[in-house]
Amino acid sequence: MTTERVAVTTTRMNRHWRRRLVGVSAGVAALSAGLIAIPAMAGASTALTAVINGTTGATSPTAGTGVPAATVALATLTTSAVTATTGNVVLASGNQVFLLVEATGESAADYGIGTGTLTQGDVYLIAGNGQGGWTSQVSNTGTAATPTKATTNVIGKPQAVTFDASGNVLVGSNATGEANVVLLPKTTGAAFGYSSATAGFPYFIAGFTPGTASSPPAPAIKLPSAITFTSLAASSGIKSGSNQDVVVGTATGVSLLNYGAAQTYYGPSEAANSYTAVAGGGTAACTPGAQNVPGTGASSFSIVTGAKVFVDSSGNLYVGNLSTTGCDWVLPKASGSLVVDGASSAVTAGNAYKWAGNGTNPKTTAPTSGTKGVTAPIGVVAGVTADPAGNIVFLMGGSTATTTKINGAYVIANTNGTYYGQAMTAGDFYAIAGSAAHTLGKFRTPSAIGSDSTGKLWITDSNTHQEYELTGGPTQPAHTATATTTTLTTSPSGSARAGTTITLKASVSPSAAAGKVNFFDGATLLGTVAVSGGKATLPISTLAQGTHSLTAQFVPTSSATFAGSTSTAVHLNVTPPAGATTTPTTTKPVSTSGSETVTQNVPSSGKFKLTVPATAVVTMTKPVRSGNTESSTGTLDPVSVTDTRNTVPGWTVSGQTSNFTSGSHTIPGKDLGWTPSVISQSAGQTATAGSPVAPGTTPGLTHASTWASAPAGKGLGTASLGAALHLVMPYDTTPGTYKATFTVSAI
Repeated sequence: MTTERVAVTTTRMNRHWRRRLVGVSAGVAALSAGLIAIPAMAGASTALTAVINGTTGATSPTAGTGVPAATVALATLTTSAVTATTGNVVLASGNQVFLLVEATGESAADYGIGTGTLTQGDVYLIAGNGQGGWTSQVSNTGTAATPTKATTNVIGKPQAVTFDASGNVLVGSNATGEANVVLLPKTTGAAFGYSSATAGFPYFIAGFTPGTASSPPAPAIKLPSAITFTSLAASSGIKSGSNQDVVVGTATGVSLLNYGAAQTYYGPSEAANSYTAVAGGGTAACTPGAQNVPGTGASSFSIVTGAKVFVDSSGNLYVGNLSTTGCDWVLPKASGSLVVDGASSAVTAGNAYKWAGNGTNPKTTAPTSGTKGVTAPIGVVAGVTADPAGNIVFLMGGSTATTTKINGAYVIANTNGTYYGQAMTAGDFYAIAGSAAHTLGKFRTPSAIGSDSTGKLWITDSNTHQEYELTGGPTQPAHTATATTTTLTTSPSGSARAGTTITLKASVSPSAAAGKVNFFDGATLLGTVAVSGGKATLPISTLAQGTHSLTAQFVPTSSATFAGSTSTAVHLNVTPPAGATTTPTTTKPVSTSGSETVTQNVPSSGKFKLTVPATAVVTMTKPVRSGNTESSTGTLDPVSVTDTRNTVPGWTVSGQTSNFTSGSHTIPGKDLGWTPSVISQSAGQTATAGSPVAPGTTPGLTHASTWASAPAGKGLGTASLGAALHLVMPYDTTPGTYKATFTVSAI
């Protein structure tokens, strides 16, 4: 029995997984694996703290030098955004952009602002030299003969900022009749049409400049004239293939900047590298109760003074209306179901569904907590987001002291529960900070709100130029992947002649499950096909004569959303081709000769041995997030198989894992996949590796899976076996130390 020990180094943003093998036995070996997740960072009791306190202090960050948030002076702080993955906050102040570092171990190479590690709790300048406006479109490494660093460049007056899923910062600026969207890459790499964007430099990705510069330099997207930004949003939820997308809130509507191939989101079709209106521009009246209207066109909803936008992890677009009598809307990314007013409702792409408001602006009357969000009077919505529990969190605000009685942060609960210290009912409306009672303090002009995965809200007050941290919100909830079933049929079925085309048809339920299907003949992979509408089809004409056991294995794109599944085996008999002739048999005459029996006794000799190194060490890579999952890879230390038996029976080595457990929490063993290999073998030995098992498949490695095998007579000698490991688990997995037992057996 072999036990794998775990040595752990854990920081807030860094995980090192180590595995150590101890002991050796022939025939069976067990590996105990430990997975270390970041410690839970649930917020403390609900509290509101001014992290950046307006004009207090006298220090303003300069390029490459951090200033503690408690002493920083950002006297013209107007807006902010937070990235859920690290908790870092980007801040727009005057004609500059700053980064508040919340993550530990943040590299100074990110955003090109230095070397070493950034200090947690400090504020750093990442763009802008303090000058307003532009004399020409912002220079960057894509177009300028002499590149200018972001911290010494003119970027205009930032009106809106956001993070994309990779941590890149996007800035929407307006100045002197010009409007630009600028990319500040977190790391060097391809982004928003640039094949290589360098960290530390600004990149012009969209804009309008009056005068002779009628079109921006490629690959930037041209914007309409005199556009004014009120908000920006970008999310992994609206990526498609190579596309990257930015939702733009303007003074009159909402549009999508599509960087990549043509696509269709929110109803309209977007051409490649285009600017497309997706919401607003209409005159539909706001009424109490549930309401839906077309997203665009004359009968769509009206945006009078500006829109605040937010895109959730599924790509659904939330619009907060800055007008005083408007409603607030959500546009589904695609047709299906969506929680509206606390209940799941059928929705159609191209329509907008009200999530708050009744057309009345409560300037002098404070909203009443516990009323339905779609019937309550909602004033100016100055920012909107969703917390990890799916609650809609938004700001109401005005610009004068007379409206401070309603200025604050509010929640419309997604499900029944206790959030921010209050018991809430799904669909109801609650004040959590500010408001008439000055709950947890008060705001003058709240202008931006964001949520991270630890339950914190970040709120900007643009009148007092303060940045607030509100703790006590929900952390990332547990998520159970939706089960799937996969069925396989063949055409023709039962039997087919050799050489004819046989069509393998897989059906995956539910049909919305995204992923691919692997088609197998026994353990042999025949082909892989992407699932479309719950279907995948593979024509094949190379099956040899004989009986075949065919299966279809569904591998989801995201194991956090859908579980994998494997069909039951379908048997198909392949007969000789049409017109094939057979060799006639000849009857031999009966022998009249006699015989003698010669006997030679050959005793059994030799042995079979499975060897695992006594001090093997396996190091897993740092996990990487992709959408709603995170993955890590590693390599099992080689094991050897030695066979000197003169009975030459052949052999098979297989592996199997248990579930990973941490207290009462579990990571299913099927989330671990592997790719076996035969590293080396003796001359004349023909051992072959087993088929790969993708993470997230059912039953996956929870049932014995072939590591390698050798047929009878071909296993003599010594073979070295290896295997690459791949673990994919939901990003919201409950933190803890998880362990599993991986058993290796040989027959």
